[in-house]
Amino acid sequence: MEKAILNYSLKAKDNPDYCDFVDFESMNPDIKRQIKNGEYFTRRNVPVDFTVFENTFGYKLPDDVGDLINLFQHPYIYGFYNNVHECIILFSCHKHKSEKDDDIMLQKDGIIDLGISWRDVFGGDITHYLPIGWKAYSGSYILYELGTGRIFEEDFDEEGKPEKEPFADSLKELILGLSFTPDYK
Repeated sequence: MEKAILNYSLKAKDNPDYCDFVDFESMNPDIKRQIKNGEYFTRRNVPVDFTVFENTFGYKLPDDVGDLINLFQHPYIYGFYNNVHECIILFSCHKHKSEKDDDIMLQKDGIIDLGISWRDVFGGDITHYLPIGWKAYSGSYILYELGTGRIFEEDFDEEGKPEKEPFADSLKELILGLSFTPDYK
């Protein structure tokens, strides 16, 4: 996962529009300074405690999703991927003002917030899928299949359900394949 994120961070550094949608007002001042200097991905020095996730959903956070949180702080990971006809946005992993490292688990649009919303509002099966992001235009969820690590789009016609087929075989594959311009097949 580390190599995938580092590869993505190089693409982000070359994209002058990368942080156009970042809310700098709520951001931790140290992180804000790094991002404004073009350092979008900074190593996390203190690992995040995932106990609140386990207590909320009743299972351990998958290792690769945990790596996404624990390896680097970043404003978000986004881009276009193969046949997905909208921009994909994965949740951000950075501290806001006056937050501690573990507070990242409880942020708005963070991993727990996405899971609760998908489960409670749309009837999503949080025991089989975990929302890790959304599509920029429709807001449909990007779903991580817990048993396999494959990545699905939420079914556009049936909220709370995944499409029948995954669009990526892993979170690592998704991150490696993201681009900043659409390349639909």
